[in-house]
Amino acid sequence: MSGAEIAQTRLRESSLDLIRGGAALLVCANHLRAVSVENFQDVLNTSILQKLFYLMTSLGHQSVIVFFVLSGYFVGGSLLARGVAFSWREYGSARLIRLWAVLVPALVLTLAIDLHVTSVAPGVLSGEYATTWNMGPQPGGDYSLGVGAFVGNLLFLQEIFLPVFGSNDPLWSLAFEFWYYMLFPLLLIGFGGVLGSHRIGTRGLALLVAGLILIVLPDTARVGFLCWLGGAMVFVLKRSKRRIWVPVWLGYMIFAGGTVVSRWLGKAEYAPAQVDLVMGGATIFLLVAVANKAQPSLLDTLLSRGAYHLSEMSYSLYLIHFPLVLLIGGTFFGNGRLVPNPYGLAIYFCWLGLLLVVAWGFWYLFERHTLEIRRVVQQFLVRTQ
Repeated sequence: MSGAEIAQTRLRESSLDLIRGGAALLVCANHLRAVSVENFQDVLNTSILQKLFYLMTSLGHQSVIVFFVLSGYFVGGSLLARGVAFSWREYGSARLIRLWAVLVPALVLTLAIDLHVTSVAPGVLSGEYATTWNMGPQPGGDYSLGVGAFVGNLLFLQEIFLPVFGSNDPLWSLAFEFWYYMLFPLLLIGFGGVLGSHRIGTRGLALLVAGLILIVLPDTARVGFLCWLGGAMVFVLKRSKRRIWVPVWLGYMIFAGGTVVSRWLGKAEYAPAQVDLVMGGATIFLLVAVANKAQPSLLDTLLSRGAYHLSEMSYSLYLIHFPLVLLIGGTFFGNGRLVPNPYGLAIYFCWLGLLLVVAWGFWYLFERHTLEIRRVVQQFLVRTQ
């Protein structure tokens, strides 16, 4: 592709960049607010702007569901595009390199931060602030910095057979994501040879393995997989001859409404499956709208560069922000809270900006080299065939 074509493609995808980057930012903002700003119910006479702040910083879980749908669209879509050219060696190595290039240094960073927190704010890891923050290590919980937890997280077994490594709670979704990567090609092979012509025995074995994975995964992971499959479905619809056209403005309205409903269902203690499926459905609807639009808007043009960079470092931000947030909370706040007035919110956004700077530095050191590492590994695989 020429430079102009690449720029045009990137411009057309700026909405997806903004959604992905924005989701990572909202997860980070949610966790930072939990350790630093007074809870909503403790604030009297909140203004409209304060209510909007609390709403936008309470969508951490909903943002994870957005990640699942987008992953289905991008990863599932790339798999479907490969078709008969699919190779387990290439696909598996590409997925593992993508995950490990950030996960390995993120686990090391988690270890370093947790060891530091143990000396400067031991109450964080013992669960002293768990009730106040409504997150983080719990009193008497299954916190572990052991070698077994480290290796198990590298193998994506956290929240399935063992706890997340150290204080890095968001790693639970990474394990689910990896197994979705494995399930999708297994199901495609098992149900019809989409990835090439396979014998009945191969298809049966693929379905058996997929079934065993689904049995082992927790209920929340199975619901998340439905959302992931919804993203892959959008890719299929986009490539079909008869596209489903949805106005972009309507897509965003349905997405906003679904987000609010999902959040309300969560607060009302409805079943987690209902919360996640509502959010997943709203995201799928939005994805149909933005993935099929013909031309970029002026807003896309203005936001595309910032959206691109935020999206590029979204994985790094997601993987490293939580231990950093706990470090900030334990060192500077403890059980104290910022009042959500202009001064308190200014401090909050300064901390949020610092986390973004650190995440960019982490991306610069590690994640941006992912494609280079992948090329080296794939060249090695070709030579060893």
